[in-house]
Amino acid sequence: MLPKDTKTDVKAHGEKPWRRNTLSWKACQTEREARLGIRLIPGIGAGLAVRLLRHFGSALALGAATKQDLLEVDGIGERLADAILRGPSKSILSRELMLVRRTGARVVFYGEDAYPESLYRLTAPPFSLYTKGTLSLSSHDAARCVAIVGTRKPDHDGRVRTKVLAQRLSNAGYTIVSGGAAGIDAVAHSTTLQEGRETIALLGSGLLRPYPSTHKLLFEEIGRSGMLISEFSIESMAERGHFPQRNRLIVGLCCAVIVVQCGTPSGALNSAAHAMRIGVPVLTFPGRAGDPLQAGPHQLIRRGAHLVESPEEILALLEKKTFDHTPQLELFSTEGHEKERRSLRTKVDKGVDTSIGCHAADVLTPPLDAFERDVLACLQEEPKHIDQLTRELARPIGELSSKLIAMELVGHITRLPGPRYAKSASH
Repeated sequence: MLPKDTKTDVKAHGEKPWRRNTLSWKACQTEREARLGIRLIPGIGAGLAVRLLRHFGSALALGAATKQDLLEVDGIGERLADAILRGPSKSILSRELMLVRRTGARVVFYGEDAYPESLYRLTAPPFSLYTKGTLSLSSHDAARCVAIVGTRKPDHDGRVRTKVLAQRLSNAGYTIVSGGAAGIDAVAHSTTLQEGRETIALLGSGLLRPYPSTHKLLFEEIGRSGMLISEFSIESMAERGHFPQRNRLIVGLCCAVIVVQCGTPSGALNSAAHAMRIGVPVLTFPGRAGDPLQAGPHQLIRRGAHLVESPEEILALLEKKTFDHTPQLELFSTEGHEKERRSLRTKVDKGVDTSIGCHAADVLTPPLDAFERDVLACLQEEPKHIDQLTRELARPIGELSSKLIAMELVGHITRLPGPRYAKSASH
């Protein structure tokens, strides 16, 4: 029985009761089951699920809503309203609940006490998080978590640097967070486990289908000695658009992001863009001029990332910082490091080679590809909402989001509230 204030007075809206699939919503016997059901309705992503929860106050109240109620919510059209009225598939919901219980996974929802406070900083916080492991989100402390990210194909120096970083930071009491991918991610996770410390892997797939499958043993070990986290339903396959979404969670759970090596464009730059957007410090290392694996770090340095050269320097900065929303260039800043960064950037702008090998040729913006030219053409006249860009460009929203973040990072476009996007002044 729903509370009286969550029921909808159909007569007040002047419409006939909608003939909904009551079996599917009745399958949700508790508020938590109803919340799980929301995300299983096709077409409802994390952002819309959060808006629905805020609008109706509870998932059970959503199940009692009329079509007119739903159409009053921003982002809900006729077709999606009909899908919500039909409710989640009873068989899919039952299977999801069964698999969650059978695997020992835990699900945490937006607004619950166990939901990490640090994720509320994100522009689009996740609605639900599936977790498995010995750690718990209810005790998560972002101020003691550091992300280590980078290329899937590091060279020997990149692997060694990542290993040393993971050893020093984890033994200093920091939980190492990464994305479970090949290369830098895998080295960071495995080294931390070898040290007997805790690590967290954010997945771009469901908990039962962790990607890549070649890391099955690594994921199993993380599940025993750390935590696996996914915002996707438990049997979801990895999809290209999932990884930019995964990257924002890596950032949201940490107090700093360290980029070891990466090219341009890359998933690591995507993570860095998310970090800079919400004021999470980005730290990176200088490298040899002309090295493709250093193109990303050099670009980040020009965009305001903090230049570091050793784990000891990183630890000193981490211990001095305050966990707040201070803009990127103010976090971690000491007078000496600010002078160093200004000096480096001045030399790079003048095309002068430096002792750390960062040359202007390394950080010049690469030529626009066809996709980027199409985006700029769409923004020729005026700023546009991401939904409008998705329709006009006929691209999947995950693929488009990844491209927009990359273009924002190099200065081609500017992100406005909404989210809307506009061409930068240079174009």
